[in-house]
Amino acid sequence: MAEPDSDLYVKLLTRHEHLGIVLNPETLLFYKGINEALPVLVIQSIDGQLKREYKYALGGQIVAGIALVLMAGGFVFLVVNGHERPAYALLGAGVLNVIGGFLRARLSNSAGKQREKNPRQDESK
Repeated sequence: MAEPDSDLYVKLLTRHEHLGIVLNPETLLFYKGINEALPVLVIQSIDGQLKREYKYALGGQIVAGIALVLMAGGFVFLVVNGHERPAYALLGAGVLNVIGGFLRARLSNSAGKQREKNPRQDESK
């Protein structure tokens, strides 16, 4: 197998952009030129990464659901025992925490997408 051109190699790796699991066919052909098994390994690694991200996202949702149930249970327990003000504070804090978490997730994803579109924007800081 011929030795790949190092300039082309650097150019392809620095230009290596993909969304999800759809890769640039030119990049896959270049990888195949280096080693026949490399495109399959790249796709398998991306697939594994997507599975891990899904697993962690699902785990986070399950933990958030359990926390929500515990917060509601604590609210009911406090109201039944005559502690209305702490119950409302618990409920308010839980609701504000859920809203804050939602906003942080949305804002961080938006900032991440902007950085991916304009990578030179971070270099200027």
